[in-house]
Amino acid sequence: FPSHDIMVSDQQIHVWGPLTLEIWEDDGSNPFSRIPSGVFKYGAIAPRSVIETDSGYMWLDTKRRFVELQGRSLQVISGAYDKEIQEFSDVSDCVGHRIEFAGQDFLIWEMPTANRTYVYNYKLKQWSRWGYWNQDSIRHDRWIGTSVIYCPAWGIYLVGSRLGGKIYQMSADIYDDDGQIIRLLRETGHIDRGTANWKRSSRIMIRAKRGSVDIGREPVLMIQWQDDNKRWSKEHELSLGNIGELELTLSRRRLGIYRQRKWRVSVTDPVPVVFGRAEEEFDVLLK
Repeated sequence: FPSHDIMVSDQQIHVWGPLTLEIWEDDGSNPFSRIPSGVFKYGAIAPRSVIETDSGYMWLDTKRRFVELQGRSLQVISGAYDKEIQEFSDVSDCVGHRIEFAGQDFLIWEMPTANRTYVYNYKLKQWSRWGYWNQDSIRHDRWIGTSVIYCPAWGIYLVGSRLGGKIYQMSADIYDDDGQIIRLLRETGHIDRGTANWKRSSRIMIRAKRGSVDIGREPVLMIQWQDDNKRWSKEHELSLGNIGELELTLSRRRLGIYRQRKWRVSVTDPVPVVFGRAEEEFDVLLK
């Protein structure tokens, strides 16, 4: 069959086609032959999405799911974003990168046509999205990077920008994109507390940890909510405190009533922030 991508691991050739993955090896007589049970019905819809990991490979398969092969075991790992990816018009231009940075192992997939960048933290087994905050359209576009290379002599990653052809160095100590705002965002799914009754929200508490970067004022965390699939509320600011106040519990009271609600927290100030546990105090009403 026509191959999409070919990679070699443990002296075996892995060949991805549009419908299947086949594994071949030198059998001692023919140049190469397919190994027994060496066919998987998980081809690569995007030829350049294949990423080699320490124990196998990950890629975007024919059904638009991210899958992982470890030895002869293959499993789907992208449940959090499957529905979103399956609705895109084209994902065949998906490109994968691997970055081991700041003590973490990131597998990154860019989708130029879909304008999305998905990231899998291989150590923590967690998904997220990276994005470039477009202040003109007020939205997250895909990550600013379009190519990545590690320079062993310098011990740094260089990132080629898709905007203007610049080359950047990745850093854990810079909190903007070449002077442009980075908008850190976390959003929940729909929360109904197990009942369709109205809920009265009396208080939300969020544990957060900020770094010691001084921006000349108190940075803020912004909170919003969306009730019953209606419009998002306006942003409400919660102070992240002064230098030295590293461990904080932020809270806001009297947050209205809802049947189901989504929460959103964001930070645009150029400071390091870690979100901890969030808790809501609420009452379930009779009707």
